[in-house]
Amino acid sequence: MKFPARVISEADTPSDRMKPWRISGPTCDTLDIFSDPIELPDNLREGDWVVFSLAGAYTNAMATRFNGLYADTWVRIESDD
Repeated sequence: MKFPARVISEADTPSDRMKPWRISGPTCDTLDIFSDPIELPDNLREGDWVVFSLAGAYTNAMATRFNGLYADTWVRIESDD
């Protein structure tokens, strides 16, 4: 599946240059890794937020407390789309 993605950063303006990134969750379990790299700005840094639009309930369905890891922050992003 390919979801539209955008970056929110307080430190930098996202670059127009893109590069492939391998995305995994905190467990690095095979169910916690996107199967294909995702094109994101090449200046992505720790602390930046990557917003995956149109992911819907499927992202919450995969959220677990596996290995003692919890979602520490939930953010609702309003869209004009």
